[in-house]
Amino acid sequence: MIEQEMVIAPDEFVKWVERNSDGKTVRWSTLDPELFVDAPSWKERAAKGETLLRCRDGLAAGVAALGEERAKEGKFTDSLLLDANYVRRSDAEIFWKDPASHGK
Repeated sequence: MIEQEMVIAPDEFVKWVERNSDGKTVRWSTLDPELFVDAPSWKERAAKGETLLRCRDGLAAGVAALGEERAKEGKFTDSLLLDANYVRRSDAEIFWKDPASHGK
């Protein structure tokens, strides 16, 4: 399941996944599994045999693996056409894309 990023409490996130996973087993990957272990909804998932895999190499390794997978499938794009999905864009990116907004 691939979805847009969201800012949400761990327990609510697990509930969201439950509603959107069609009852399928989920492979969980996180930088911080400690955030989930006390969530009541996670305890239900764990009781079903699901586990939390810690991303030891951080997000960069996962992004690189995804890029390699897509490249093998022939799915390429121009890096300037990519649009990152942040809670807030960095000032450098805002000013680069819209120099007229500098200082406002």
